[in-house]
Amino acid sequence: MVIEDEGRLTNFTLRENFFMRIFATAVFRKTTATGKMRDLVDYHSKYKLLLLAHDEKKMRELGKLVANEGGRPTSAIIEDYRGILMNTFANPPSEGEHVNVLLHAFGYFKNQLSKEEKSYFLDVLNNYRQGKIPLSVPIGIVNSYIIRFGEPYLAQQAHFTPYPLDLVGKVIRAKGANYNCFATDLFPRPNGLRWSSSPDAPVSNPFDI
Repeated sequence: MVIEDEGRLTNFTLRENFFMRIFATAVFRKTTATGKMRDLVDYHSKYKLLLLAHDEKKMRELGKLVANEGGRPTSAIIEDYRGILMNTFANPPSEGEHVNVLLHAFGYFKNQLSKEEKSYFLDVLNNYRQGKIPLSVPIGIVNSYIIRFGEPYLAQQAHFTPYPLDLVGKVIRAKGANYNCFATDLFPRPNGLRWSSSPDAPVSNPFDI
């Protein structure tokens, strides 16, 4: 279950990580509902850099899990993957860990960018590392490179589009928004029931896996 105290979400680092976990969890649940190994492999491929930012050791552990060299049942692999995934996403990566992933992505474009563009991007990374700007700023620049140069591997990586920015913007601007329930319009509760919208009411999380 993905839960965060509303007051802590005024911190943009915690807020970005919370939104990321919400959607990563929802995508995992939807993807693995098929019960097919190829869909789990596809999820792992798309979330590889985001997992790397959180914990390289666990990213590699999950990679070995989806390789399934022992031929275990897919249901058992999915269940084990779920547990490790939630543990991996429990704490936000440090600025330095995100910077390492961004520099890895930057390497795809180093021969295509001008000296001035390279310098500007490194300045942005430095400002992010010092906590002056949110992660979304350098990610936005990398996304512009992905579009500009047509890089297919990075284009599929969830690290660079971890959640729908237009939806999140509406939630941040909403007075008294309940962050635990902000995406329930996209993932309605089964059987016609409604998620609680009161900040004081117990929250049923639509992304509980």
